[in-house]
Amino acid sequence: MQGDLRRALHAIETAVSDSDNDLDRQECVTVLPSEGDISTANAEHVTEECVNGNDYDNESAQDEVICDGVQFDTAGTLSSDYSTSTDAVSDSDISDTDDTVISDLRQWASKHNISHAAVGDLLKILKGRFRQLPKDARTLMQTCGVVQVQKLAGGFYHHFGLIDGLKTAIDKCGISDTIISLQVNIDGLPLFRSSCAQFWPILGLVTNCCVKEPFIIGLFCGNNKPLSAAEYLQQFLDEYSSAQQNGFFHCDMHYKVHLSAVVCDTPARAFIKNVKGHAGYHGCDKCTQEGSYMVNRMAFPETDAVLRTDDSFAAESDVFHHLGPSPFAHLPVGMIIRFPIDYMPCCCLGVMRKLFYLWMKGPLKTRLGGRCIELISNKLLTFKSTVPRDFARKPRSILEIDRWKATELRQFLLYTGPVCLQGIIPDVMYDNFMLLSVGIYILLSTEHCSLLLDQAQVILLNFVEHFGKLYGKEYMSYNVHAVLHLADEARTHGVLDNVSCFIFENYLGKIKKLLRKPSAPLEQVVKRMSEMSVKAPVAQSHTLQKSHGDGPVPATCTSHHVCQFRECHLPKFILSLDEKDSCVFIDGDPAVVRNFLQYRDEYFVVYQLFSDIQPFYTYPFQSDRLGIYAVSGNLKELEVAPLIQITRKCCYIPDGLQHIIVPLLH
Repeated sequence: MQGDLRRALHAIETAVSDSDNDLDRQECVTVLPSEGDISTANAEHVTEECVNGNDYDNESAQDEVICDGVQFDTAGTLSSDYSTSTDAVSDSDISDTDDTVISDLRQWASKHNISHAAVGDLLKILKGRFRQLPKDARTLMQTCGVVQVQKLAGGFYHHFGLIDGLKTAIDKCGISDTIISLQVNIDGLPLFRSSCAQFWPILGLVTNCCVKEPFIIGLFCGNNKPLSAAEYLQQFLDEYSSAQQNGFFHCDMHYKVHLSAVVCDTPARAFIKNVKGHAGYHGCDKCTQEGSYMVNRMAFPETDAVLRTDDSFAAESDVFHHLGPSPFAHLPVGMIIRFPIDYMPCCCLGVMRKLFYLWMKGPLKTRLGGRCIELISNKLLTFKSTVPRDFARKPRSILEIDRWKATELRQFLLYTGPVCLQGIIPDVMYDNFMLLSVGIYILLSTEHCSLLLDQAQVILLNFVEHFGKLYGKEYMSYNVHAVLHLADEARTHGVLDNVSCFIFENYLGKIKKLLRKPSAPLEQVVKRMSEMSVKAPVAQSHTLQKSHGDGPVPATCTSHHVCQFRECHLPKFILSLDEKDSCVFIDGDPAVVRNFLQYRDEYFVVYQLFSDIQPFYTYPFQSDRLGIYAVSGNLKELEVAPLIQITRKCCYIPDGLQHIIVPLLH
């Protein structure tokens, strides 16, 4: 961040160096009104109290919002002073020659989420030397003025707009198809540990484009979830209905919108569909199985119940499942097929975490001893230095399982778990775990999902049946039961990541980071989003980076025109000469990268193949069918191939005298 600031200051010096003499000979025009002219009743808080409790000493004032034409303060009470004046000065007050400098500073502050107090202090320092800069952070950041919110469903709501979000996505991503495939996510987001305040955003995602980035359609803020799903969703559904029927124009193109999926976790899905929750007797929204109450918990022990259909849902044939009409009912949207089960809360946060609890705190017949827990944890910790950079979190002890995130549980389920559990837990428990691991791996693999889909469905069916026999039917909760339906979701929507909440959860984290103080969270997000409307151009990174000269280079490439590099940046992953990021598949064979070469305009990779390759596991089938191997022995001679022959990156996990190679799915 300091480097970005230095570059911004250098840009300022460059922009004004040619005009300093002229400024000395003429009167400088003030961009903003004086501080006394700015109404403190209408000014945004200059004091930006961070969520972590830090305060800035600066002038502060009460935030104001417009609610259904009446002005409310941040507590939602009627304000005695109403004004429509805005906090920021328009860009027309700033000379064109300063646009580049101001844009650079704005992008720097937005990129690093710098508070207005800090930006204001920086402007005060720069203003003494560069007089054409604005004095107020809100002018620099183009902060919107009065925030329009509505009081509905027991809280406050701001509608950003579906069409506006789609137009922004078109401009950023360049959608070639005139029919936009829209995916929607609805979920709750708690804001602070010390209060009940929470967001309920409606997020959108265009799925038929190269760059997938969520955007906000609407944002609800209250002390609980919206009291009425119909009132909460009304503006979005009305706008979608119009876009679906009539389309919209943008840049001389006519687009129509198709809702491909509504991706939510189980409670949110039940809320917007207005059906029984997962803890109810008729809580499964994919089949008609009636749950059984066993040992103080709801279980779903059957594996062959009749499936629900869009027609049966519309007819409300299962009266015990419905609580009333859904807000989506009047739209041409399949209420079963377009509301998929998300494997993130189901398998990662649900089943995988349940397995850990059963191993550590469950019945004595399946509980692992303290020595086994210690061995598993120690083995996981040895992987910290070997997992690729593609994983956001490093492995940690299972004694911290209560704090594990969904990405950590996914990492254990697909990559590290099969390695560190082997030989430690009983074989019958390991085999049951492998049924889940292999079945989900197939449904997440773009290469194997369509080819092995039926086999994955049988594998997951066996997992659920064996789980009930091994741990007890009372532990067959909704999440365990929902595993049965994941193959059908993959059959409809493709690999499970196509309808996963992971991308939306990442975006929710970004929304939460926009908060700088506990008061008026909705207004803060609206203003921060207005500041982020102008984005910095994405820098094009070179394919090969970090040049060096210490080889190895094959004898056939001794020309002095050959350049060597340590890193290779490809569209889906980054490779390097470090062991953890050097394992790849080249033309279907696992190999270790030793160097990257450039000769004129062509790129090459220097690599070594493994001499001893064996399947890592044989149950439920041999792992080489999925490209998963156990490798050992010496490496073969150096070889050279064009860079385009690298097809996949792999996780390279040490296991005693051998290494386990698992192709990455994420």
